[in-house]
Formats: sequence, C-alpha cells, structure tokens
Amino acid sequence: MTLPREMDVNLNLIDLEDRLRDVNEAAAEGLAVSMRERGQITAIELREKQDGRYRMTDGAHRFRAAQLNEWPTIRAVVVECSDDEARLREIDATLYRADLTPFDEANFLEERRQIWERVNGQIKRGGDRRSKVQIVPLIEGVSSKARNSFVTDTAEKFGLQKITIKRALMRKGGIAPKVWAALRVTEAAKNGSLLDKIRKLSVEQQFKVIQVIGERGCTVQQAVKIALPADEIDHEMRDWDAIQTILRRATPAFIEKLRAKLEVEK
Repeated sequence: MTLPREMDVNLNLIDLEDRLRDVNEAAAEGLAVSMRERGQITAIELREKQDGRYRMTDGAHRFRAAQLNEWPTIRAVVVECSDDEARLREIDATLYRADLTPFDEANFLEERRQIWERVNGQIKRGGDRRSKVQIVPLIEGVSSKARNSFVTDTAEKFGLQKITIKRALMRKGGIAPKVWAALRVTEAAKNGSLLDKIRKLSVEQQFKVIQVIGERGCTVQQAVKIALPADEIDHEMRDWDAIQTILRRATPAFIEKLRAKLEVEK
C-alpha cells in the first residue's frame, strides 16, 4: 500500500461527490476568515481517482473556505484506499467532531452500519410493528469473527451512548426513504423528537404528513396534527413531549441519575 503523501492540490481538481452531509455555508464563511488570518492549520484528506482528479474524504468545509478565499490550491493528504475505506474515513472524521444534527447523525451512522455489516457479516433483520418500514434492530454479535456488535464497536470508538446509536438507526430505518429525503429541508432535521414522531407513523401516514407540508408550507408538527385525526396520534408521542418538557427543566445532577438508572435497567 502506498503511504499517504502531503501536497498542494489545485482546487479545480477536487470533487465533492456523494457527500453524506451538506456544507454549512455560514460555518465555511467563518472558517474562511480564520484561514485568511492564521493560514490552513489542518490539511484536508483526498483520494486520487483514475482520471487524475481527487475525491474528498475529509475537509469539505476547509475546501469551501479556500474557495471563498479564492485560493488556487489547498494543502492535502492524499491516501490510497478502497471505496468502503474512503467512506469510513469520511464518516469517522465527522462522527469524532460530534456536531451533527439528528438527521445527519442518522445518515452517518446508518451508512457506517452498512459498511461495517459488509466487513463483519450480515446483521439480522426484523420489522418495526408500529410502521410498515423494515428497520435494522441492533442485535448483539453478528459473526464469530466480530468481538463486538456494531453498536458496541461504534459506541466505544466514538464515546457515544448505545441508546444514541440505536435511536439514530431506528429513525433512519423507520422512515420511508422518500419521506426521509423530504425531511432534510424541514425543522425535523434538527429535532430528534420530530423525527421520532414521523418514524412511529405508518408509511401511508408518513407520506400524508409530507404531502400536507408541501401543500400548506406548514411545520412538521402542524402537518402531523392536520394530516391525522386526533385518535390516530400515538399516545406515546404525547408522553415523549411531556418527558422532553421535564428534561428541559431538569438539573444536570438529575440527568446523570436518570442516565445511570436507565443503564442499570437495560
């Protein structure tokens, strides 16, 4: 395997293709100011393609900042790796930063699960009784060669709670793909409880909510109320709203006690 090499790469030769996360323009603008004042502190990471161009694996915001600064080149580390390895490098670099929205977090973790599954063996599949969408329940131990499940492996690597990983995958797996794509531009992308509300609906109900949003330009919360009769709204959804209200007022000490109690009872 060729060792990584650091070099200056022309911005025009870099492709941002098939990225899991959109560049936040405001964040890139702020980074551009910092890079003008302090220079580029950390190199971006690229993978060389057969046509002599480069594919981004890490550093999209630094790349955009360099564009805003109208720099001709950017400092990069060029690595040699497979498609799966390249995707894992992109995912892992972002997960380590822990600044993802619930929507992006679910996208990154689900993509990582798929790659991990290809490497370590098939994860058993099942279904969510509340919706008609097939999901991936996270069953411990997927192959004799794997010491840990995907959840355990990912939790240990990134310092995430197992429940956080499971919840993210339940969100992505429990929402119809076309509905999920439509939610990207709604307030639900930044609100995990709203994603959970959509996940608990049937496929037909999920599409109905999205249809209402498109027709009326309303919020996800409003669309759920408009699209569904009151007796169709899951009571558990209301309970979760009440819990969220309590947690917003809770002290850090109370949260720690609650987390410890949940870990014991799992």
